[in-house]
Amino acid sequence: MHDVQTPRHPQDVDLTWEQVRDAIRALEGARVSVRLVGRGDPETLVAVFKGTLGALSRAKEPTLFWPVLLSGEHGPAAAQDSEAGLRPDGDHVEDVGIYLRPDRFEGAVGRAGCTVLVVAQGPVLVNIRRT
Repeated sequence: MHDVQTPRHPQDVDLTWEQVRDAIRALEGARVSVRLVGRGDPETLVAVFKGTLGALSRAKEPTLFWPVLLSGEHGPAAAQDSEAGLRPDGDHVEDVGIYLRPDRFEGAVGRAGCTVLVVAQGPVLVNIRRT
């Protein structure tokens, strides 16, 4: 387990693995903003991307994967070609989306009335919100 604690906000609601999965599934088809934050004091913003959240894919099990379709994309590379390894698919090397691993899950909270999901996964926080 990572030894840096996730800062708590006054109204945070603790979420289990199953509750996080269900909360993200409820966002499928919605426009989302995803922030990747390095845990620490202070936290460090690593990356941000926005797009439409696709349906949960089982193609990367045991990892749960939700593709995020950015403007102008027609689908994730995994949906276009299921063979393992790098694919010569334009600019795709990795599928853009949210990857959650049960063996790296360290907890999650719902913030701001559960309109923001914050998932602790190793040294990274995955922050998901509807935009």
